[in-house]
Order: sequence, then C-alpha cells, then structure tokens
Amino acid sequence: MRSDFRDRAVLNSILRLTLLLAVATTAVGCGGGRLITIKTVPADASIVVDGVPRPKAPITERFSFGGGQFHTVFVSRPGYTDKTILLDGTSEQTEVTVTLKPRSRRVRFIVTPLPAIVKIGGKPVADAAVTQASTELEFAVDASGGWIPHVVSAERPGFRRTERVIRFTDADAVYTLPLEPERKTVVIKTEPAGADVIVDGTSFGPSPVTLEDLVIATDPQTNAWVDRAVQAIKPGYEPATSKISWDNGQTEYLLKLGIRTKTIRLKTEPPGAIVRMGQKVLPHKTDGLVELPLDYAPLNASGEMPVHELTISPPAGANNPATTLKIGWEEGKVDYAVTLSPPPNATATATTKPAVTTAVATLPSSPVTPVTTRPAVPTTTATAATTPSVPPITGTGAGLAMIKPAFRLEKSRWFVDADPRKVPLTRDVNEPDGRKPVLVARAPAGATVDGVVTSPDGGIVAWATLRAVDGSLRSQLFAHTVASNKPPVELTDGQALDLMPSFSPDGQRLLFASDRISAGQLATYEVMINLPGFAVRAAPGETSDTELWPSLDSSPRPRLYTESRPTDGSPSRLVAIETVTGKRTDLEHPGTQPRISPRSDAIVFVRGDPNTGKRDIWLLKIGENAPVNLTRSPNDDDFDPTWSKTGSRIAFASDRRLPGHSSPAQPSAAPPITESDINLWVLRVSKPSEAIPVTQNPARDDNPAWSGDDSALYFRSSRGGEWGVWKADLPK
Repeated sequence: MRSDFRDRAVLNSILRLTLLLAVATTAVGCGGGRLITIKTVPADASIVVDGVPRPKAPITERFSFGGGQFHTVFVSRPGYTDKTILLDGTSEQTEVTVTLKPRSRRVRFIVTPLPAIVKIGGKPVADAAVTQASTELEFAVDASGGWIPHVVSAERPGFRRTERVIRFTDADAVYTLPLEPERKTVVIKTEPAGADVIVDGTSFGPSPVTLEDLVIATDPQTNAWVDRAVQAIKPGYEPATSKISWDNGQTEYLLKLGIRTKTIRLKTEPPGAIVRMGQKVLPHKTDGLVELPLDYAPLNASGEMPVHELTISPPAGANNPATTLKIGWEEGKVDYAVTLSPPPNATATATTKPAVTTAVATLPSSPVTPVTTRPAVPTTTATAATTPSVPPITGTGAGLAMIKPAFRLEKSRWFVDADPRKVPLTRDVNEPDGRKPVLVARAPAGATVDGVVTSPDGGIVAWATLRAVDGSLRSQLFAHTVASNKPPVELTDGQALDLMPSFSPDGQRLLFASDRISAGQLATYEVMINLPGFAVRAAPGETSDTELWPSLDSSPRPRLYTESRPTDGSPSRLVAIETVTGKRTDLEHPGTQPRISPRSDAIVFVRGDPNTGKRDIWLLKIGENAPVNLTRSPNDDDFDPTWSKTGSRIAFASDRRLPGHSSPAQPSAAPPITESDINLWVLRVSKPSEAIPVTQNPARDDNPAWSGDDSALYFRSSRGGEWGVWKADLPK
C-alpha cells in the first residue's frame, strides 16, 4: 500500500509540472512571441535577422512581438535579387518561405543580312525567322559564384550557324548575329588536265584548281541554292561547263572537255567520183554525197589540230586527173565540193568553168574566250533621270548642301559622322567648249551622291547616297544598267553605313565598306548585283582596324586592297588581304583611296603632302617597293583616282588651276560656300605631267568613273542645282 501511494505521488508531481510548463508557454505566447521557421527558395540562401547573420536557411527561432516589436529578415544569394521581409506578429504563421528571383537582363538581338531563327540554349526566342528580337534573360551562378553564360545562335538555310556568348557582365545588351553564307573547299579537275578553270567569269588558272572557302549562296526569297557557273577551256578542245552548288557538301568536280568532231558532206563533180581516205574507199549515199565523220583531237599541248586528207579520183570510164582535199577544223564547216579538172585534150567551151580544188590552210586553234553574260539588274520604284530640274539660285552665297563622311576616333573605334558642307552650283549644266553632259540619275531629296563607279565592261554604273539623320550619317547603294531605261536598283536597304563601292573584276559583285557588324568599325562586304540586299563579308578574318576603299584584283588567288585606318590614330596605310585565307599583308606605305589596275599589276592611291597637306596621286607597281608620285603638285588637291578600262590613263578630281585661270580653283561665292570648285582631269600613266581637264563647269565635279570604251566619264556633280550622276564625253 505504501509503495502504491508513493508511485501515485510521483505521478501527481509530474502532472503538476507539465501543467505549469504549459501555462508558462501560453503566457509567453500571449505576450507577443512565438517560434517561427524561415525557409528560402533556393534553399541555401543566406539570412540576416535584425542585422545579425544567421546560419543558411532553413532556420527556426523565437521571435518576440511584445510592445509592438517587429523584425526585419534580409535574404540573399549570389545570382539572385536580394529580398527583405518584415515580421510584425500580426500573422499567426509559424513558417515563412522567402522566394528569390534570379538576376536577369533585357537583351536584344539583331540578325544580318537576312531573317533567321534565333535560339538561346537551343530554344527559339521567337516563333519565326526574325531580323530583331528581345527577351528578358535570367542568369545563374556556378558553385564558385561565377556567372553562367548563355549561348545565342542564329540559323537559316544556306548559312552557317552563328553563335555568340551572352554574359551577365557584358557592357552592351545588344548582340549582332551576322549570318555568313555556306562555304566549302572545292577541287576542280579536268580531262585532260591543265585546262583553264573559270568560275563566274574569273579565271583561277590551269586545273587541278583548289578553291578554299568558296561561297555557296542561296536565293533570299526561296532559300534555293544559287549555282556558280564553272567553265573549263583548253586550246583545241570543246569547252566544258558545269555548275557548283551546295550539292550535299560535294567537294570534288570533274569537267570533261570534248574532242571536236564533225561529219562532213562531200559533193563531187563528176558525180560518183571515187573518194578515198588512206586506202579506204568511201561510199556515196543515194543523194550522191559522201558523208564522213572526222575528229580533231589536238596533236600537242598548244592545241594544234590535225588536217585530214582525202583523195578524189574520176569514176570508172572517165580519165579526169585525180586531186586531193585537205579538211581542217575550219570552225566546224561541214559542206565541201570538189570538181575534178577536165580530162587531158578536152575541149573547153564558153560555159566550162576551170576545175576548183578546195584546199584549207589550218592554223592551231585559239583558246575559247569566255563571255560573261551579265544578269539584268532588278528594278525598283525609283526613276532614272531624264531632264535635270533646276531650282532658282539667288544671292552670291547660293550653294547646294553636301554631306561628307567625317571620321571620329573615340575609345579606339572609328565612328563616321555626317559633315554638312556647301558647294557651288550653277544653272548651266554644259561645258564651256559646247559639250553637253547627260544626267544619268538623281539623288533622292536631301541626299548627296557619293562613290560613283562603273563595271569593268561599263554596262552598269553604281553609287552611294549619303544623308544626315539627326546628325548621324546614313547611306545606301544603288546600281543602274546603262543600256536600260529602268530605274536604279537599291542594292542595300540604307539601314547600315555602306560606303566607297567598287566592282569585282567579273562585274557581278559590288564591294563596299560597311559598319553593319559593329558601329565604329568598317569592314569590307560584297553584294551580288542580281541579288540586292544579300551582303556578305568579302574576306574572312578579323582586324581591329577600319577597312576603307576596298578594291579587288583578278589574280587566280584574288586579293583585296584596302586603306586600313588604325585605331591608335596613326596614318592610314595600304593593306592587301587574301580573300580565300584572310591573310593580311601590310604594304608598308601610307595612303588612302587604293584602286587596283585592270591588269592587277599596279595600285593607284592618294597621299597627302607633308608640308601643304594637299593630296597627290601615287602609283605602286605590285612586287615593287618604291611608289611614284604621278601628279607632283603639292599646292593642288588631287584625289579620287580611277583607272581607265585599258589601264593606260587615270582620271581624278582636283582643285588645280584651269587653263586660262591665274590661280587654283576656289569657292565660287562668298560664305556659306565651304568647298572649292572641283573639276575632273585625265592623265596618261606614261606621261603623267600632261594632265588635261575634262570638266570646267563652276559646279563641283568629282568621283570619276570610265565608260566601257574609255570615251567618257561618269561622275558626281552639283550642276543644275541638284546632286546627280552625270556622264560627259572626253574633250576632242
């Protein structure tokens, strides 16, 4: 009994203690405090309570809210946006979850030159191909706290996939994704070997030929591959033609040149004469003709073709003397006739004609000269010029607004600004000697023509137009078929800065300097004349310098000559770039406006005089190291040199003194005229000191380009009160 009583007493004591603890706990709760668990997303975020760091989440601790107390909870984690919450006891929550948002940036993508599918991490940013897109992009950090980058790509059929890395710390949130067309290395072989290989009108020398990184373009409208025309020619053989496209990545092509053959038809007089080739008698057909297939496989490497010989004897019962007939290739001639001489002692009558024996002198065949058929230039809604309109010109300060590119070096980048000027103009559009230049095309309202060039055959004239938009320079390229009355074609859309055009040797591409990849850096691009809007880099490789005035030669391994403007502010220098490999060679000569000769054997360029600052025209022969000053006029400003189609003459612009004037050309009126009266001149490379003026109009004439037969110049002019492309015959 005593034991039971003792056990019951212990149990009662435990119950009383438990009750007291419960009451005490309740009393504390009613006083404004409770246990609260704080969790975070992500789960390992750092927590600071009332300014005191706590262990990483989750944490559980008692918070007192008596007397209106409150507590601040600060949650942070690398890669996420910090967050602060307030605990004031008004809620009965015992668990709080704080969710952090990942750090993010608004990024923008620009795709050139055509729309493409833009993806980030393999997921499309938009539902269709775009030229611009933007998105809010979240970033995370790795275990070491470093930002994890994203990879953005642009994809389009016929182009190589373009990728760029996006980092959270990037200074610029705009990313340009330039599309490069598919390229492949192609080996072209011929049967027989050694034939001259011509691709799109450009010769690459005797086969076998390896073309590295050959561009295979697509039609921007249909995405269909655009064929590249290939021709193989060799003296004495029929030319072989083929096409190169993507062809599932095919890299080797074989062109088989044909053996020239023809089947001759021979008529004999008298009929039925016996025709032999060697010992073989050739039969007559029912119409009395002898037909004989002949082949003309070349006899040697020079292409000399054989001459076949036939013996013609009189038919049975006749005693005419036999004769021979030699048959060469003769441009494929097939019809022949032989009349045997009369028999001995035959009496000739008044109507008898003397016997004629046909003998052919055969020369070694000449190589076939490839003829490039230029595609017709597409048309736009613009109109070509007919008769110039002449606005009224009033006051001695009248002038025409002119936009010039002004280069500005800032943060190791060359930016191009619009530099407004005033130039003289005149109502009279003709020349003092009576010549009447023709207006070819007008510039759009408010724009200035610049960079006039012509194709190698003179069939197309191209130019740029410049305009100022809120102080910024905008430009666009145009082309016009000389023999057409159709309007000029917009080769580029005017969204980028496209300047200083020149034609490729085959006349099918226009090269130009552009900042379409990055503002502050101009590189060389090219656009097909028959594919306007489709611009691609003209050579691989990267450089920090700005490339200006591109000019392409026609050697088997084409080289691009440019003015390279360094980002350290040092003078521009001449550079040669291999278009296949991208290898750059510094020619170690300062200069601007380089232009390669039609024979690819010399460069003409411009260099300023160190004392006067005026420019001269210089010539540097390829392979030599000593350029020659052609103009030698330190007090005259000579610029814009351009080769004649034969390479014997050079046209240029100059402010030099005109015949009959006592001083160099000067601005034609009081301010606001800010530019001198510029005229066109021509010199012979063999006699550069005997330059003659081509234009003497008071308006500004520059940017000369030769016509196909070198009898006239196309040029930019302000004559007639507007900017336009003009054509003037050379003075007699």
